Amino acid sequence: MNNLQEFILSRSALNYRELARLIDWNASSFHQWLNGTRPIPKEKEKLLSKVLVQYGYIKDVGRCPKCKSDDVFRYYGVLKCMECDWGSI
Repeated sequence: MNNLQEFILSRSALNYRELARLIDWNASSFHQWLNGTRPIPKEKEKLLSKVLVQYGYIKDVGRCPKCKSDDVFRYYGVLKCMECDWGSI
């Protein structure tokens, strides 16, 4: 289970169906991903992170030092790049 799954599962206020709708993904597939039985497509993971930033659950922290992408987010105290999977604690 990755940090994003743990982050979402630990917040009971998040509506999983609504998150799936916001990233244009099937709710049952989203649920399977949360339970670890299905992988999440990279594009959906990026969209999900952006939705969580938009609603203030995680913080967009800027550019990746490795690939210079703007898709770097902080959640659970961990920095993660959605482009190259760079991470830092």
